[in-house]
Amino acid sequence: MIKAAFRKIFNPTDILKNLFNTVALAFIFFIASDYVFKTPELTGRWEYTTYPVTAKSKMSEVIQVTYTILIAQEGVGIKGVGEKMRAYIPPDNKHNLESFDENYDVGKRIRIEIDGHIEKNYLSKDKLTIYLNEAGHRRESSTVQVLTIEDKNYMVGGYISTISDSEGKIEWKRVSGSVQDGT
Repeated sequence: MIKAAFRKIFNPTDILKNLFNTVALAFIFFIASDYVFKTPELTGRWEYTTYPVTAKSKMSEVIQVTYTILIAQEGVGIKGVGEKMRAYIPPDNKHNLESFDENYDVGKRIRIEIDGHIEKNYLSKDKLTIYLNEAGHRRESSTVQVLTIEDKNYMVGGYISTISDSEGKIEWKRVSGSVQDGT
């Protein structure tokens, strides 16, 4: 009686079927992960522009700053360097500050370093979280950005920064394609 119950519970045919199903399911998830839900390829040259919403100073609350960034990706991690390229105060700003548009010459550009990671989402768009350090002329500052990867050439999201304790929206656009490996 015990033997029969044992064979019924530990039936070798059922064990083999379950083992096969488990391996098949794992293989399907592996294929889906690598071929259907690919990690986005972000290596390349990007530009992003900040659109502040709040800040401690009136100027920091309206100035739009554009950076150019070179990103290198390894798996879901990214690293990069970049430079501040342009500062722009639109003529119709909320504090009626004088409009200006300054493109930084090579010698005046401010260098930044970035580090981040991609959050893979299977039921929604992937996210990219970036920490950047800016070596400003007066002091260093830090910014955290959380971006939604809309497609291979466009990301959008928000940021929080120690630059005048600012927060706002941000838009990234790919300037050039990904780097080829030379093969």
